[in-house]
Order: sequence, then C-alpha cells, then structure tokens
Amino acid sequence: MYDSFHPQRPVTLADFIRSAKLCTQTITPLRKLRANEGLLLLDVREHAEFEAGRVPGARLVARGHLGGGR
Repeated sequence: MYDSFHPQRPVTLADFIRSAKLCTQTITPLRKLRANEGLLLLDVREHAEFEAGRVPGARLVARGHLGGGR
C-alpha cells in the first residue's frame, strides 16, 4: 500500500483511508459464514454483551483473554 501512495501534499487521515481501500478487499462475513467457507468470526466483547445479541456462528473470545503471554 505505501509503495503506491506518494501524495504531493501532507497525508491526512482521509488520504490514508482512501489509499487503504484501494489495497483491500471487502468481504461479507455473514455470507461466508452461511456458505461455510471456513471463516471464523471472533466476538471480542464481554460475555454479557455476547449473550445479549450475537451473529450466529460467532465465537466469544473476550478482549481480556487476548494478547496474553507478556
């Protein structure tokens, strides 16, 4: 992404977002989940939030459980 982005003026957040969109692919997670395409959807909210409503097939991994090992 950065190799193809050479603005003539200072880089703004909008410039960065526009550049990132040129280099990324948008997916539809629900379609991929329903099609059983091997997509794993992690919900990083807390347990109570997850229980209040979630995407079918999502797995709960609360933020507090991520990034361990330090």
